[in-house]
Amino acid sequence: MRPLWSRRLRDDESGFTLIELLVATTVGLLVAGAALALVDSVARIAPRDQERAHAIREAQVGLDRMTRELRQAQSVNGATSTLMDIDVTIGAVTLRVIYDCSRARCVRRQGMPGAEPPSGGEVVIDRILNGAAPDPVFVYSPAGSLPPDHVEVSIAVPAAGDRKDGHAHSVVLDDGLALRNVGLTR
Repeated sequence: MRPLWSRRLRDDESGFTLIELLVATTVGLLVAGAALALVDSVARIAPRDQERAHAIREAQVGLDRMTRELRQAQSVNGATSTLMDIDVTIGAVTLRVIYDCSRARCVRRQGMPGAEPPSGGEVVIDRILNGAAPDPVFVYSPAGSLPPDHVEVSIAVPAAGDRKDGHAHSVVLDDGLALRNVGLTR
């Protein structure tokens, strides 16, 4: 047995009533409005999420570079909660490398061992939120020993990146490394 509306359409060629058309149009508009609201919401959130991903990626690249180089340290010239001064051999050349994370960014400076590296340097990680006493960038163990055996590096960056209307929270990236080459000579 066919449904009533199917029989009605077959028997009556007059079409839909005005009420049926108004109900169908209203339902269609509600569904289209909901879909457009969802698309609008996603379009507003997507740039914030992209900037968050970009901020994390930038910090990860800088942290990986820093810890990779610190792992190769042959001697530690100085270490504070925001600065690490090492001698490292890169491509058969021994250099003095300083990572200074004291001014809302980690800056890498390099020069010859025993000489003060030139000022300026290269920004490795930008927009650092930590570094003050309760939330240091570098933590050494055993505490107070120079050279330390192990270094924990923790970087907090804003999830908003450069956006003013981005996410309000921060992202913390950390890594640890053993200074296994310190004191070894070739």
